[in-house]
Amino acid sequence: MTGANSRPWVEVGRQQYEKQAVLPAVARDRADLICRRLSWLDEPDRLLLELVYLRGSTCRQIAGLRGLRTSSVTRRVRKLTNQLTRPDYPLCLRHRSELTPLELKIARDWFAAGLSRREIARRRGLSLYQVDRILRRLKALVAAHRPKPVASIPFPAAPKEPCP
Repeated sequence: MTGANSRPWVEVGRQQYEKQAVLPAVARDRADLICRRLSWLDEPDRLLLELVYLRGSTCRQIAGLRGLRTSSVTRRVRKLTNQLTRPDYPLCLRHRSELTPLELKIARDWFAAGLSRREIARRRGLSLYQVDRILRRLKALVAAHRPKPVASIPFPAAPKEPCP
């Protein structure tokens, strides 16, 4: 027996190899994106990600230097990278003409830096009510300008009568 069907493991191995070749490129693109957006963060968080992405330090090394648990550093790095790769703050920046300077600062605090409502209120000298009102407006703006998902093609409905 010859042909492609006689050795299916060859095809599986080729697909796995191609996936492994693509993963570093995807990771490199994500790292580049994060490095471009480091200026959005406060200094302690920016320094943490600079150690990881620009200097190549591991979370274990950073935890040892700071006297923290490795899991705490890993969790913080993951949270920050997820926030920097989300499209919410870039959407706010793209539509900055629709926002006041205060709303833009709160968008940065909320979407990019991941600060809590209470911390935003403390830093900006606002009440929680004012912060909540601005966050509702920001979330509505992001939802209105977020790209719409591509409609999927529905599957045909199952026959109502039993098959013979």
